[in-house]
Amino acid sequence: MMSIEEARLDDWLAQIETDIYEAAIVPEKWTTVLDGLAARVGSAGGVLFGVSTAATSWMASPGIYEAMSAFVADGWAANNTRMATGISRNLHLLPRFVTEADYFSPAELAADPTYRGFFYPRGFGVSAGTVAFLPHDDMLCFSFERRADLGPFSAESLGLLDAVRPHLLRASLITARLGMEQIRTAIETLTAVGLPAVAVSQTGRVLEANALFAAAGEVWTTRGHDQIVLQNTTADAMLTDALAALGQAHVTRSIPIRQGAGQALTGVVQVIPLRRLALDIFGNMAAILVLSAPGSGARASAPALLLSLFDLTPAELEIARHVAAGRTVSAIAVLKQRSVATVRNQLQSVMQKTGSSRQADLIILLRSLPGGG
Repeated sequence: MMSIEEARLDDWLAQIETDIYEAAIVPEKWTTVLDGLAARVGSAGGVLFGVSTAATSWMASPGIYEAMSAFVADGWAANNTRMATGISRNLHLLPRFVTEADYFSPAELAADPTYRGFFYPRGFGVSAGTVAFLPHDDMLCFSFERRADLGPFSAESLGLLDAVRPHLLRASLITARLGMEQIRTAIETLTAVGLPAVAVSQTGRVLEANALFAAAGEVWTTRGHDQIVLQNTTADAMLTDALAALGQAHVTRSIPIRQGAGQALTGVVQVIPLRRLALDIFGNMAAILVLSAPGSGARASAPALLLSLFDLTPAELEIARHVAAGRTVSAIAVLKQRSVATVRNQLQSVMQKTGSSRQADLIILLRSLPGGG
C-alpha cells in the first residue's frame, strides 16, 4: 500500500506536470512553475535561460530574480564559464540535471571566475541545471540555484528534478515552436495584403520571410548567416540601431529608403516589435520588418502618410509642414508663439524619425509623397 508521503508526492508530481504544460501554452506561467519546483527541492529559485546567436533572454522565480538581473546586466551571462565548461565536457548530453560535481574538480571550482566573482559573493554557488538545444543553435537552460551554506542538493531533490525534466524540456520546446508559429501567421497575413515582410532577431538574423521580401532586392538582401542588410547604408545603420533598441520606447522604427543621399523617398521599412511572444523567452527578441511604398498608388495625403509612416506627433507634423513650406526655425517660432529652442528640438525629432540629415532632405521626402507637392 502507498504511504501518505508517497501519495502526497504523486499528487505533487501530477500537479507540477499540469502546471508545466500550462506554461507551454501560456509562457507567463513559467515563473510559477520555476517557483514551485524551487520550493520543493530547497533552492532559492529557478531560472529559464534562452541562449542564441541573437541574444540571451531569461525568466526567473522571485527568489533569484534580482540576482539573475545582475548576472545578465553585468555581463556574467555572456561569459558563463559554468555553461561553457559543461558543454565542452558534453554534460548537455546527459539525460539528467547536473551539479558542480559534474562540472568541476574542487580546485577548478574554487578558482572559477564566475563563482568567485558572482555566485560566492552573493551567497550562491550550488546549482542543478540541464540544457537542451533548438534549431539554429539556440539553447534552453533550466537552472536551480541553492544557497551555498545549505550544501549540495539532496539525492531526493535531484531525483525530483530528473523526474520532471522530460516535461520541462518538452513544454519549453512547445513554447518556442508556438512563438515561431505566431511569427509565421503574422508574415502570412502581410503576404495576403501584398506587403514584403521579414521577421528578424534583434541582431538582424532572418527568422521567416515571404516571397515578396525576396522580390524587393533593391531595398534589402541577406548575407552570411542570413543577416538582413538594407542596400542603403544610411538606412541600414538606422535599422541596426532600431533593432538594438527593440525593448525601449520612443525609438525610430520607420526607416526611409532612398537610392542615394538627398534623393526622393522610394519606400519605408517599418520595424514592428513582437512583444509578449513565446519566442522572447528564448533569446530571440524579434521584430517584423514591413516594406511600404508610399508612392505606389497611395491615396493618403502627405501629412497623413508622415503621421502613419514615421510616428510623428501632431506638433512634429506641423513643424515638418512649415519647413517644407520654406520657413526658418525662427519664423516658425514667431508664427507658433514658441521658443526657438522648442521648435529646434521638435525639428530635430522630425529629422531623426524621418532619417533626414538636412532640412533639404526633409523637403525632398515630403514632396516625394503623394499629395506632397
